[in-house]
Amino acid sequence: MQLVNSFDNLVLVNQSPFSNDEGRMAFIDIAKGIGIIIVLFSHVCGFMVKWASPFFIPLFFVTSGFCTNHLVKISQKVKKLIVPYFFFTLVLFLIYRSFRPVDFVGVFYSRWCLYPLDHNDNIFLLQSGNGPLWFLPAMFMSFYLYSFVQKCKSSIGVLLMLISYVIISYSLSFLPILLPWSLDTAFLMAIFIYCGVKIRASWLYLKNWCFLFGVCTTYIILLNYCGYEVNLSVRQYGNSLFLLLPTALVGSLLCLGFSCLIEKSVFGKFFSELGRNSLPIFCLHMPFISLWGYLMWVFQLNLSSIMNGILCVLFIIAFTYPIAILYNKFISKFINILPTYFLPLL
Repeated sequence: MQLVNSFDNLVLVNQSPFSNDEGRMAFIDIAKGIGIIIVLFSHVCGFMVKWASPFFIPLFFVTSGFCTNHLVKISQKVKKLIVPYFFFTLVLFLIYRSFRPVDFVGVFYSRWCLYPLDHNDNIFLLQSGNGPLWFLPAMFMSFYLYSFVQKCKSSIGVLLMLISYVIISYSLSFLPILLPWSLDTAFLMAIFIYCGVKIRASWLYLKNWCFLFGVCTTYIILLNYCGYEVNLSVRQYGNSLFLLLPTALVGSLLCLGFSCLIEKSVFGKFFSELGRNSLPIFCLHMPFISLWGYLMWVFQLNLSSIMNGILCVLFIIAFTYPIAILYNKFISKFINILPTYFLPLL
């Protein structure tokens, strides 16, 4: 395997086993595919993936950082994240036929609820199958904050910026409400993006069995202290934000390493396909969870929680994957050619 120039460019040639015909790094798609499967299980049968709760959302930010080897252009992030956010919101509104005032407030606030989950009189906002869509504005804001890290001229400047992001994240965790567009958690997520960029520089370690064994052992230990009650959509950091950060990063490394190991297998190809089409699957899976529940009620099927979870996830994939293919072939192409003259300041 030959690497061109430097790890910063991350250009693989001579048909590297870790890249596909389009130049994408296959194990990154596999990691995203594993991540989307965990997301589906978390919404269908959460106890089955409690062990992954600290890292399966940060994983998407780490992989996004891994694939970022250029200066962030905010106008491109608008087209890739914000435009799909409103597109899928409209689709879900039409599916659920829900046009209440609170639905529109939820769209522009982009949080599952207004207060942390332990609030007695909470106000729930994203209730029309669009709950998972909080992720898109959150990633947009994270990239916006990461762009300031990129502008730092020295390593000391980067370090100080990252430390300030940790302090800000910790300070905002005491707010009585959840901020719109995940402004209270975006600083932490920007750190995950930065870590993904740095992981890219030494990703070959992910293939080392001894390294992965150490990562797995470390994750088990950290998980015991971090705890399982992690949900970044509602600013739940487990036992401590300061424990979540290393736990999420180590868990992401573990997933990336496992993805390297299965890259050539049938499972690797399966997860890779899901990862390449993860955005539409992520955005559209909630209606199919509702449809599955309706079918279980109609046919009076009495399945165990585990069997029901597995079958429901397979059901979701069977319907959302073809839709995702169509989206990526047609609709996303239209989004990518949208003019950006209305965003001159980005």
